[in-house]
Amino acid sequence: MLRSVLNENRAFFFIYNYGNSPNFTSIYKKRNMRLLDISLIVTITLSLFSCGTMEKTCKEKYPELEVTGALEVTNYSVEKTGAQTCSIHGKMIDENSEPILGMTTHIQDPLMGTTLDPEGSFDLKNIPPGEHTFIFRYPGMSESTITLDLVAGDRVQLDGIIGPFDSQIRLEKPIIYLYPEITTEINVSLQFDGALTTTYPKYPKDGWKVTAKPDGTLTDPTGKEYYSLYWEGKPRKPLAMTDGFVVSKEEIVPFLEEKLALLGLTPREANEFIIFWLPTLEKNAFNAIHFSGNDYLEQAQLTITPAPETMIRIAMVFQGLDAPIEIPEQDLTPLQKSRKGFTVVEWGGQEIPKSFSLRI
Repeated sequence: MLRSVLNENRAFFFIYNYGNSPNFTSIYKKRNMRLLDISLIVTITLSLFSCGTMEKTCKEKYPELEVTGALEVTNYSVEKTGAQTCSIHGKMIDENSEPILGMTTHIQDPLMGTTLDPEGSFDLKNIPPGEHTFIFRYPGMSESTITLDLVAGDRVQLDGIIGPFDSQIRLEKPIIYLYPEITTEINVSLQFDGALTTTYPKYPKDGWKVTAKPDGTLTDPTGKEYYSLYWEGKPRKPLAMTDGFVVSKEEIVPFLEEKLALLGLTPREANEFIIFWLPTLEKNAFNAIHFSGNDYLEQAQLTITPAPETMIRIAMVFQGLDAPIEIPEQDLTPLQKSRKGFTVVEWGGQEIPKSFSLRI
């Protein structure tokens, strides 16, 4: 048996109820139907055939389900077995029909859970009968939940869509330095899995074209001079934080000085990094910090012509904490680079708000 709790559904239910009322039917039959606002008709049509949006399930299809967050249930069924315990399995995808790699689902009592596989599938077994809230978590998004009242032998099939991800997540201040061995004309192209919000100089469709000197001075085709290229954007998905470091407010400066030097930044580059991020980091008593690797390289792909011999790209993912937590320490060895030949350096960061789940 499922606990039936119908959340307020604002515009959808208003239009649905209005569209099924006798008054609406009589209006529809009258000749003055053409006077109805076209946008209302379109809204009614879309609403009646829609199967769910953020913070609601498809109420016509599964009105008995209690769901919170960004979960839209697309398939739900219960198979009766002879087992003494229960299980739940299914598949979760994002709004672009892609699996949400690394998402977890768990219940609190007893504490048990699992991680979605690369296809977005999950199978949680040996659940005791009773009412359970299944919590779906992913870095950078609010929790989504579904509450089910399970009877011994229930095997639940649950498929759904979770998303879109919260617009508060931003990739901030990626700044690019170019250091060729000799003065060189360079093209920098960016493919970002998301939406660019700010660029300077303005990013052309075919990429930035600059003349770079060995000291990093850049000149655009109009002769205007820059010392770096800058961009920011809203990613389609936040960067993952699977390990890292927990750093107190008092230790944040020496921590960054040490780690940034290890990752290959010069004192000047590290100085700019710290100046930009320090005011944000010092607002928190502690910070969980992770330096992204392949996750970032796939999210923001840089194509540079001619190709650099060394490319150093640092994306700091962090979340403010009120108290320290235990997380696996990150091994930075794979991210360490020694400068050689034409070198490109980029640094930026992404803050995960405190209200969002931090899956470690």
